[in-house]
Amino acid sequence: MLKKIQIHDYKSIGDIIFDFSSKKNNIVCLLGKNGAGKSNILKSIYYFFDYLDKNYSDIPIHDTVNPYKQKTTISITFDLSSLRSKALKNDRLKEHFDKLNYYIKENLLKDGNLAGFTNLISDSYDIIELRMTQFKDGKINWNVEDIRIRKIIKSLFPIYFIDTRNLDIFTWDKIWQVISDLVSSTPKIEENNIEQLLNNTFGKIYGRKYTESAEIISTILKTNHITFDKYHFDTRFKSALSMRFGGTDFLYNDKKLDFYSDGTNSHQYLTLFISIVSEISKKSCKFPIVLIDEPEIGLHSSFITEFVECLHQRITNNALLLMNTHSPQLIAELVYCKSNFSLYHVYTNRLHSYISKMNTKMLTERTRRVTLKETNCYFYDYIVYVEGETEIQLFHNKNIRNMFSKISKIFFYSFDGNEKDLKAASIEQLNLGTQYKLLVDIDKIIKYQQENDSSKHNYKKFKLNPDYLINPLYKETKMQQNKFNFFNVSSLDLVALKKSIDKLLKKEYSYNADKNYFASNNFNDLMQNIRLYCIKYNVIVNWSTIEGDLITYENIDKFLRFVDLKEINNCEQHSEICKLDDIKEKTVLVLLEMNGRTEKQEKPNKTPLPNSLSKIKKLQSGIMGGKTSGWVDDWLNYYFENYINTLEDEKQKRNQFKTDFPFLYDTLQILENMVE
Repeated sequence: MLKKIQIHDYKSIGDIIFDFSSKKNNIVCLLGKNGAGKSNILKSIYYFFDYLDKNYSDIPIHDTVNPYKQKTTISITFDLSSLRSKALKNDRLKEHFDKLNYYIKENLLKDGNLAGFTNLISDSYDIIELRMTQFKDGKINWNVEDIRIRKIIKSLFPIYFIDTRNLDIFTWDKIWQVISDLVSSTPKIEENNIEQLLNNTFGKIYGRKYTESAEIISTILKTNHITFDKYHFDTRFKSALSMRFGGTDFLYNDKKLDFYSDGTNSHQYLTLFISIVSEISKKSCKFPIVLIDEPEIGLHSSFITEFVECLHQRITNNALLLMNTHSPQLIAELVYCKSNFSLYHVYTNRLHSYISKMNTKMLTERTRRVTLKETNCYFYDYIVYVEGETEIQLFHNKNIRNMFSKISKIFFYSFDGNEKDLKAASIEQLNLGTQYKLLVDIDKIIKYQQENDSSKHNYKKFKLNPDYLINPLYKETKMQQNKFNFFNVSSLDLVALKKSIDKLLKKEYSYNADKNYFASNNFNDLMQNIRLYCIKYNVIVNWSTIEGDLITYENIDKFLRFVDLKEINNCEQHSEICKLDDIKEKTVLVLLEMNGRTEKQEKPNKTPLPNSLSKIKKLQSGIMGGKTSGWVDDWLNYYFENYINTLEDEKQKRNQFKTDFPFLYDTLQILENMVE
């Protein structure tokens, strides 16, 4: 088996390491966005094996980002222990290991000790590292100079690269090569006896025509001094097997392969290939390595499920499969099967490719099945976790994306308030190595509730929400160490900020009579400090709810003009609200009509109204039919058409948007700054 792969400065690859110390790594899957470098990783591994028996290459593989890098280094560490045990019953394999042992003894050992090769061979002599260093002039240096040793390793670890984009789905010729590589062996009898047996056998099968044709061909070849390399036993073995099964052309359900679609042939080819490799390797004296570039191409979702099931059943400790994918379904199926798999997220940093090994344990231990919604997150360099569909509408609005173009590179994941789903997509929990932000309403951070003091006096105050997964301010339980934040932030500024927040939380917060907002500046200070503190932990906090960032004191008149264009059923309530002179009160009540909340986090049906209306009701109209009714899109499109697109200067447009949506503008700025 393979113990470790290290790749340094191969094309776009910076410095990556695959550590296979754990034996549960038979299926290795690379995932990430287009251009992250997944294919280059597979190609670098194949390149290493392809040039094991060479000392020069005219193929440029050096760093494509930094032209001053003069060399590329690839090293692979092999564990020979399982193959060595098979050598006891296999003469050819025993011959290989005899050569390996002799080389170690004569070249790497002095007086029974390792001489400067402690990183090359372990004390058991079963762990060997081969390292190639290729310079820009094409010269290749190997840490093991003896080409015979490298050829032995190459024969023991055959490698197969399947590029599904260029797959020969109508001939499957590579299948015969795999069979030949894995099962061929040296002849057990002398060459003269082989020829005699073949002549006798084929003579019985084909009769006199074969005998006469063979004699004619033999004479012609001898006259022209043409012979064959009789030591390429795998070629003869391949021919023998194909003859045994009646030919080299495959049929599926008694029909030629060109009868079927590309997707069907690709699926059948992949499953047959994997089955042959895995089953034959159990009996063979080799450890095959299979590289597959995007196996899901052209496959129906049911075929992807069957392909993963084939991997789950077939790929064991006798082979290693490395593949890259863009398919969230393939990842979800791998997790569901709970195979011996590992996931690596491939990402770019300053144009170089790097990998991060994902923590899959928490995925396989989940009681709920991981869905495509979660696995979609694993393919992005930037993720923003939001609470619901309103945020999804907002950040996918075409006008917002035109003004803040960088957010188009961000994947927005809605966890719908379900923290179990949030864990399954969490960057920290999975070790995705991806940049992220978490956008939440204020009630995820603080709660407004009644308190009793020693004199039995009732008063209202804010308390921290004990949510260790989301709330960076919550430090009252040991679970704090498992909270959602990705960076371990520590600074004097944060300490002072936290003390200020703690001090403000101890204050009493009461509404003025007949008002639904806090008049005290203490509340504003508390909110500002919470936002400043939480963003250091990648958590963006809405002033109240996301609706509160869309309907503001600054844009309330514009929003009411937008509402006037809609048919409103409960217009008496709305008319009363529109008559109010207090801009803040008017805004809060309109916000409640749109399913928002007050500053003390009250819902619409619990909020008193002025002028005889006892409790507020949500607007029932073309504008409001629920959180996913589309009103967010309608409002933003109306606003941009009437107040932004009329401006010519881009700076003016952004300034106007900032004036009308101050907190939303800050949020969008934070998201833009996250993207390189």
